[in-house]
Amino acid sequence: MQNEHVTVSIPMCVAVNSKTVKIKDIVQIAGSNAELIGKINDKIFHVFDKDERAIFSATSLVSFIENEFKGLTVNLSGETEVIVKYKKALTAKDKFWQALKVIFVSLAVCFGSAFTIMTFNSDVDVGGVFKTIYKLAAYPNPKDKVLEISYSIGIFFGILLFFNHFSRKKEKSDPTPIQVQMFSYEQGVNQTVIEEAVRNGEVK
Repeated sequence: MQNEHVTVSIPMCVAVNSKTVKIKDIVQIAGSNAELIGKINDKIFHVFDKDERAIFSATSLVSFIENEFKGLTVNLSGETEVIVKYKKALTAKDKFWQALKVIFVSLAVCFGSAFTIMTFNSDVDVGGVFKTIYKLAAYPNPKDKVLEISYSIGIFFGILLFFNHFSRKKEKSDPTPIQVQMFSYEQGVNQTVIEEAVRNGEVK
C-alpha cells in the first residue's frame, strides 16, 4: 500500500452499545479510497471486559491503524484523547427504574421550584408591592386579585417561553438555555475525566 492517505477525526467522547469496539465506533475517517476506509472501519480496536469506560490517546489510535495497514499515512484532527463509554442495552426492568427516576426528579424539581418562588416572593414582599400598586390605582381593597392572578400566569408562561420546550420550531431554533448549560457541564466533566486519566497514567 503506497501513497494512501486518510484523515481521522477524533471526538472527545463516544458511547458504544457493544463490548467489541471497532474503529468506526470511535472515529470518523475521510479519504478517497472507499474500500480502504471500509476495511479500517471494520477493524476491532478494543474489547471491554469489566470496565465500562476507557480512555485512548489519539496517537494509539493512529499507531493501531498504521500498523494494521502498512504504508498508510494517517492525518489526525480533533481531540488528543477520546473517552469510550460502554453502555449495555436497557432491559425492561432498567427502563422501568429509569422512568421512576425521571418521575421522582420531575416532582422534586416541580415542588422545589414552587417552594423557591414562594420564598422569593416572601423575601421581596411581593404582596406588599401589590397592595401599594392597588392603592396607587385607587383600588385599595380588591376582591378579584387581578395582579396576583396575572403575576402567576406570567411566571408560568415566562418559564415555558424561556426554556422553549414546547416550540414546534425547536429543531431549527437555537438551543435552549438549559441545553447550553447541560452541554457545558458535560464538556467540563469529560475534560476533567481526561485530565485525571492523563495525570494517573490511565490513558491507553
